[in-house]
Parts: sequence; C-alpha cells; structure tokens
Amino acid sequence: MDHETIFPTRAHTVDTAYGKIDCNKLTLDKFVDAHVYPSVDDSGQPAIFRERDPYRFVLMAAVAFGEMSIKSLCHSKRILDVGCGGGQLSACMAQEAKGVWLADPDCANKQNPVHQLFNPQFIIDDKIQDALTYLPELQGAFDLVTSFATRPIPLYVSTPNEAQYQDSLAYFKSMISACKLGGSIIIMPIYEYDLGLKGGIQELTTLLKPSFFHVDIYKITLDKPINQPFFSVFVVAERKHTT
Repeated sequence: MDHETIFPTRAHTVDTAYGKIDCNKLTLDKFVDAHVYPSVDDSGQPAIFRERDPYRFVLMAAVAFGEMSIKSLCHSKRILDVGCGGGQLSACMAQEAKGVWLADPDCANKQNPVHQLFNPQFIIDDKIQDALTYLPELQGAFDLVTSFATRPIPLYVSTPNEAQYQDSLAYFKSMISACKLGGSIIIMPIYEYDLGLKGGIQELTTLLKPSFFHVDIYKITLDKPINQPFFSVFVVAERKHTT
C-alpha cells in the first residue's frame, strides 16, 4: 500500500499521545490476531492497557480515514456510533464532534457507563436496524457512522446461522441508511474476517460499494517495532453525493 496514496498531502510524521509517528510505517500487509500482540510497545505501556485505550482506537480510525488527529476526523460532524458498548470511544469523538449519537441494545442496562457519559437524548438503546423503523429522522442524518470492534452476532458463535446472518446484514445496511449523502463510514472488525457475514470482510465491501465511491481496507498500527505490532483493521467508505 503506497504511502502517497493514503496521505497525498500530509506530512510524513505527526505528534500524538504515543509520541512522534512515522506515517510511512502505519500500514501493514499482515493481520495479527489478539493472542500474539506484544506485551509492551516502545513507550512501555502494557498491551492490556493499549487494547483498552479508547483514544488509541479512535486515533487509528482517523489515520485510516487519512486524517492526522481525532479533531480533524470529527470536527463539526454529526456522528452515529453503532454498537457503542460503554461509550468510551464515542466520548473521545464527542470532544470534537458537533454531536455523537449512540446505538446499542446494551444501553438498555442502566448500569452501562454510557449513562454517565452522555445525555439520554443521544442514546438509542436498541439495535440500529430496529431503531430506524421508528426513528425515521435517523435516515441519512449523519456525516460519519462508526462501528468499533464490530460483530453483530455473539462472539461465541463461530458460524452464523441464517437468522444471525440476516441480522448482521440488516446491521450494516442500517449503517448505510443512516449515513448522509457525501458522508462516511468507518468500521473496525474485532477480527479481520469476522463480521457475522458469510463472506466476511469482502462481503461487507461488496455491500458498501453500490452506495460509496471509495471503499478501502486499511491495517493501522501506532506501535514499534514494526514487525510485532498491535494494530487494527478498518473498512473506510465515502458515500456518493447522489443516489
């Protein structure tokens, strides 16, 4: 993957909370599963903390999108974070965004920390595919739709049955519906080919392509050494301006 293709007008290095990052070393050609993550990076931060650092994941999403900061990714945007979990990544984006809405059935649990982070008016405690049926105002309403650690079906299910597969399809189709014309989608799977779809990540890109003029897969790391990275895969899509 050519550096100039990803960062055509940006500097080769950038200062982040993890130090000065060389953009030439941000993309990799091999996916590494969680069990082989290194125990520390060169800053000495243990992997267990890096894996749970919301800032880190949102910054990697920004880099996958071709931006050098969370601010430049989120500034003045209406964002929908689907499958938000406890809302920690959503909160990182909310610091810079015009507004962040969250959708996750787990938000129905009042013990979910999302309720300490966000005003209830921004929380949708339902599956996004169901919420769009009774909240039509969500259709085409968002500049950016995100989903981090995406897997619409339970982790213990190794192969989705037909109902689970259809549920996963509805999940991603709803993300497309919520994205405005000219908007963008960023999806970070838990594992590279595991999205609850029979065709994995390639089926996802096929699903996105009719509505988006750019659909790309990036593998991003903020770690050194480059041969033992902690990194994530991102599917990045920019929606067409007309239907």
